[in-house]
Amino acid sequence: ALPIFPLARQTIFCSGANADVARMVPSASELVILPIKNTFQAIALIRKHGPFDAWLDASQWPRLGALLSFAARAQHKIGFSSP
Repeated sequence: ALPIFPLARQTIFCSGANADVARMVPSASELVILPIKNTFQAIALIRKHGPFDAWLDASQWPRLGALLSFAARAQHKIGFSSP
């Protein structure tokens, strides 16, 4: 099957614990392992790779995921919503 957006890049940000699984995603253009214990460094890495058209937050840490999603500078964000 042909991808809908053949020129799109898919960057996966994950912790070191999930890196082996993330490497199995065939559509991923890039894998960035975030230093989860250093929030400021993780934000800097995300900002370095952005901005993004879309950001999908599938993290298991609601507060950290929300913070990283906020820092992502994405036009569209999925996975975190709060009034």
